Amino acid sequence: MRLFVALVLPAHVKIRLAELVDRLRPSARGLRWVAPDQLHLTLRFLGDVSAERLPHVIEAAATPCARTLAIEVRVKGAGSFGARGAIRVLWAGIEGPSGALARFQGELEGELVARGFSAEDRPFSPHLTLGRMREPRRNPLLDSAIRAEAGFDGGSFRADRLTLFSSTLTPRGPIYEVVEEWLLGG
Repeated sequence: MRLFVALVLPAHVKIRLAELVDRLRPSARGLRWVAPDQLHLTLRFLGDVSAERLPHVIEAAATPCARTLAIEVRVKGAGSFGARGAIRVLWAGIEGPSGALARFQGELEGELVARGFSAEDRPFSPHLTLGRMREPRRNPLLDSAIRAEAGFDGGSFRADRLTLFSSTLTPRGPIYEVVEEWLLGG
């Protein structure tokens, strides 16, 4: 099964993100948008994991959850990823003012690696993916619209649980199902 571990966003944040998407949409031809109800903050994408290894994922995630209290998260800013100005992904930024989010993700990563999962090959860069280009390309109009949203404020929330999702890819987009959920702080 294809798995990832994430924080679920509250409704008030999803509403603000949907408003941001509505402002960006006219400038974003060729972009495949993430449905508002599918938006989440991925802490670790695991990819295809066999049923035999699922208990290791569950054990790895439970450990840092038991040691971590709710985490303050702020959705702030907007931007894009892509090489040499060719937009590949549009995102909303994430701030964890206390550093607790980065520490929690680092502990989760350490627990997964200790149980035989490969380490991430790039540093944790918390963001919310709003949409992806099928083919990365330059778009000056979209670049300008994104720069205008650099100060976007999506609100803040207390993340009090971690969710393990399975993801099934379909032509209409992924379908996510909850596999396991843990309260932070036990």
